[in-house]
Amino acid sequence: MQSTRLGQFTRLISTTRQRLADIEHQSQVTEASPYVYHVKLNKPKKRNTFTMDLWKESRKIFDDLSVNPKCRSIVVSGEGKSFCAGIDLQEGFGQLMEVFENDQMDAARKGRFMKEFIATAQDGYTALESLKDPEPLLQHGIIMERKKSCPQY
Repeated sequence: MQSTRLGQFTRLISTTRQRLADIEHQSQVTEASPYVYHVKLNKPKKRNTFTMDLWKESRKIFDDLSVNPKCRSIVVSGEGKSFCAGIDLQEGFGQLMEVFENDQMDAARKGRFMKEFIATAQDGYTALESLKDPEPLLQHGIIMERKKSCPQY
């Protein structure tokens, strides 16, 4: 019985690590110390602005960390001078304008695209907010939450 649980736990850790390893585009995830993971936004030239890809990555990262039994706390930071300058308006509006200027799409499909666009972006934000067990610790040096399991922060 115990070896079965250990096997399930090992598979879960392995799967979580693999899913986290697949995410390497605009953020970095590392195990900073036992039970503490560090998520770093890694677009310093653009001041870590959020794009659709980063929203999707954020959702996947925080969903994976929320079920990882080795994760009790999460440190969130940004590479460079700024934690995050908000939405990358150039990229975001570019995508939206392509859809709205497309005469081949009817208004209903444009509306559905807009709804899905907003929902995807919102999911990226709420993934961090809705964490139940691991709590966010730091945000670019400013303490948000502090857990007893991580006194070094």
